[in-house]
Amino acid sequence: MKLGPALAVALAAPAAWAAPPSAAIGDSPLDQPPERPEKPAEKPALEYRRPAVLFHTGIGLLALPLASVCPSPSAPCQPGETSLAVTLMTLVRIRQLAFGAAADVGFGLRPEHGAPEPGRDHSRNYFSFDAIFRYYLPPLRRLDWWVGGSLGAAVLSDVWSTDVDRHPYADTWFVGPKRLTLSTEGFSFGPSIGAHWRFAERWLVGTQFRYLNWILPANRRETPLGDSASLAGRIDLVEFGVLLGFRVGL
Repeated sequence: MKLGPALAVALAAPAAWAAPPSAAIGDSPLDQPPERPEKPAEKPALEYRRPAVLFHTGIGLLALPLASVCPSPSAPCQPGETSLAVTLMTLVRIRQLAFGAAADVGFGLRPEHGAPEPGRDHSRNYFSFDAIFRYYLPPLRRLDWWVGGSLGAAVLSDVWSTDVDRHPYADTWFVGPKRLTLSTEGFSFGPSIGAHWRFAERWLVGTQFRYLNWILPANRRETPLGDSASLAGRIDLVEFGVLLGFRVGL
């Protein structure tokens, strides 16, 4: 009886069963599935929860709908006023809170011509320097919206000039001012609301609406020529503007 060949077959069979299929087929590259190309790593999004500095610049309209504007005793008072406003703002944002400072400059849309005094014009400019506070509500994807307020100082500048000041007869410079300027200082405070959209990693565009109270001296200041400040007392202001911003992470 030949036990040698039978015993060799019996010992080789379990080893063949335990071998992996790849060993029986071979490790040829043609027998392996093709590898999928790796996707390029996505650029990590900017983390908006870390502290950051926001720089804003904007333009808008500044309206005084209930103000009584009286630039001169010889001219009748006019109801309301609308000016073009330019805004510069810097904020530090820490999560939902932001605080900073803003400067607004308002320019009269057109000068006022004094009928009793031909050739004499009057114009107004507005300046405000405010401390800004914002609270950001939960964002809507790339849209951030907020409520806030401001507290600061307001300056009204009245300027009177004559035709000779604006169109001198010659290039000769004379000693002394060419126009008469009167400044009135007061306080400014009020609430605000707005939103901005992140159209790029660091760039923002948005809008804001502000309701302000200006507290000016109750008695109008006067010049030696009898001109008086255009505004006095408590003034209601409404400002609507468009903002362009840039964000820098800290």
